[in-house]
Amino acid sequence: MTIYMKLTSLQAQIISALQLRADEPLSTLRKKLGLRDHTVRYAIDRAIAQNLIERRYFLNLFRLGYQQHEVFFSLSSEKRSDRELLIKDLIANTSISWIGKLGGDFQYGINICVRHTSELLDLFEKLSARYGKIFLEKSFVQLLSLHYFGNRYISSKQPKSEPLSYRISRDAVTIDETDHKILAALTRGPVESIHHLARSLNMPQSTVDYRIKALRTQGVIVGSYYSLRTHMIAMLSFMCLICSKGISSSLEDKILAFCKKNTAVTTSIRTLGSWDYQLVINVARTEDVVAIGEDLVEDLGDCDGA
Repeated sequence: MTIYMKLTSLQAQIISALQLRADEPLSTLRKKLGLRDHTVRYAIDRAIAQNLIERRYFLNLFRLGYQQHEVFFSLSSEKRSDRELLIKDLIANTSISWIGKLGGDFQYGINICVRHTSELLDLFEKLSARYGKIFLEKSFVQLLSLHYFGNRYISSKQPKSEPLSYRISRDAVTIDETDHKILAALTRGPVESIHHLARSLNMPQSTVDYRIKALRTQGVIVGSYYSLRTHMIAMLSFMCLICSKGISSSLEDKILAFCKKNTAVTTSIRTLGSWDYQLVINVARTEDVVAIGEDLVEDLGDCDGA
C-alpha cells in the first residue's frame, strides 16, 4: 500500500524556495521569505526526517574529463532471475551513476560516465557475453548540456532562481586522491553537513571545507540542492524526447525559454544520438503531460530546427 503525503502551503513554499539554494544560510533565505529562522529550519528538518527531501551536490563530471552517456533498453528475457542479475551487475558497476525502471518505449534507463567511448563498448560486450542476447532493443545518447530547474510546481510563492547547469567542455581539471574521496562521498548519498562529511572521511573539517571550495571554483561542484522524492507526493514523472530536423541555437534557446516558464519541467538535457533533447516533466495526471506536449509543439512550431 502506497501512502502519499500532502504538503502544506508553508512547507511547499519553504522547500521550493530552498531547493536550489541548499548552500545559502537560512538567515539569508528567511529574509526573502519573510519567515522566522526556526520556522524555516523546522520545515526543512521535518521534511528530511520524513524522507521527503535530501541534500545532494550537483557535480559537473565534464570538468573531470568524463563523457556522459544515457542508454535506454528493453530486455528480451522474461525470466525474473535474468533481469535481477543484470540489474545487480549494473548497480555494482562504478561507471553507472543512475539506473531507473521505465514505462513506455523502454523498460530501463542508465547513465554511464566514462572517459572514452571504448569503455562503453567494453561494458556492453561483457554484459552480452554473460547474458547472451538479453537486450531486445537499445538507444544511446551522449549528454551535451543539462539544466536542473527543481520542482517549482509545488509552490507559486518562491524567489526567482537560476537553474543548476553545466555543459560539455574540452577543458578538464586534475584532482588528487583527497579530492576523489570527497567527490565519491558526495555521490554516494545525502550530505547532512560538512562536519558530518569530514567525520565520515576521517579528515579535518578545514581540509574538506577548503577542498570543496576549490572544487566549486574549478567548476566541478556546481552547487547543492534538496532532492524531492516526488513519488511521495503522488507526482508522475515523464521524459519527453525531442528529435529536431537540424542543429539550431535558436531551437535550444526556445526550448530553454519553454522550460523556464513551464514549472512542470524539472530538467532539460541536450543530447547527441537517437534524439536531440530530453525534458523531464512532473505532473499529477497523465493527461497533463499531453497538454504540455501540445504547448511545446506550439512554442517550437515556427523554429527552423523543430
